[in-house]
This record gives sequence, C-alpha cells and structure tokens, in this order.
Amino acid sequence: MTDFNGVRSVLTFVGFDNYKAMFSEPAFLYSFLITVEYTVINVVLVNVVAFFLSLLVTSNITGKNILRAGFFVPNLIGGIVLGYIWQFIFSSVVTKWTAALFERNYSMLSDTHTAFFAMVILYVWQYAGYIMLIYTTGLNTVPREVIEAAAIDGANAVDTLFRIKIPMIASTITICSLPILL
Repeated sequence: MTDFNGVRSVLTFVGFDNYKAMFSEPAFLYSFLITVEYTVINVVLVNVVAFFLSLLVTSNITGKNILRAGFFVPNLIGGIVLGYIWQFIFSSVVTKWTAALFERNYSMLSDTHTAFFAMVILYVWQYAGYIMLIYTTGLNTVPREVIEAAAIDGANAVDTLFRIKIPMIASTITICSLPILL
C-alpha cells in the first residue's frame, strides 16, 4: 500500500492504487483467471477420479490392496522426479503417439492450451491416490447393516451409492474438496 520500488527508503502511502493498477493489467487478469480455471478443474477432477477409485478399491474385487498401493504410489514420488517423468511422457511418448496417429509430431507442452491440460493430467494423476485414501476411509465407515438393509429392501448399487453412501460420507467429501481450494 506504498510506492516502494525495492530501493527507495522513503515510502509514500498510495492506498489501493497498486491494486487498481494490478487488476487493470491484462497479463495479471489472464494469470488470475487461468489460475482459477486450473484450480476448479483440478478440484473437480481429482475428487471425481479419487471417488471412483475408492469405490473400486472398496468393492469385492481381487487384488484391491495392490490397487490401493498402486494408486497411492504417485504421492510418494518427489516433485523433481515427477517433473522429469512427465516431461519424458509428454515430450517423447505422446509425441510418438501423435506422429503415429496424425502423421505429425506434436508435443502437449508446445502449445499453451494443451500444456494446461497436461498440467491437469499430471496433478490429477499425482493427487487422486491420496484423496482416494480419504474417500476409502469414509466409505469404510458406512455401516454394513445399513447397506444390507438397503439390499434387502431392494435397492440396487446406484440407489445405494446415491441414497446411502454419498449422504453418509458428506463430511468426507467436504474434507476432500475444501483443503485443495485453500
């Protein structure tokens, strides 16, 4: 709220003039809007993917513990290693696929629109396993008696999901959605 430029020792109070200038700058507005878009898309996609993964690992399939571990592994990979892995995937693997499919070399990282979605893919891949564990914990707290009673009353899997499981894990959904925004 001053006119400080990094060098000057005498400061003058300018109030909200810096904020007015910042919000009138097209580059800042673009950065702000793309950040909001990125955040909203990631929150929605991470939660949707993680919820379906948690439904998968809480079902009665064989090897569900291996799937749990496999879905959680991306959380254990460090940021630098993760960056190199995905740079290789987007620059080499995807480029070869596009060359084979469209007869044109194309990297997702070479265009601003596709780079945005490459970042979304990376984020969802990395954090869906962590959020999946929280959803899995929430789904495991739903009493089996309630699910059995619904089955006896004739509820199918979709009815059980939307009328019993999701309402009973509403607090888990809140926990998984809000911290990502903050």
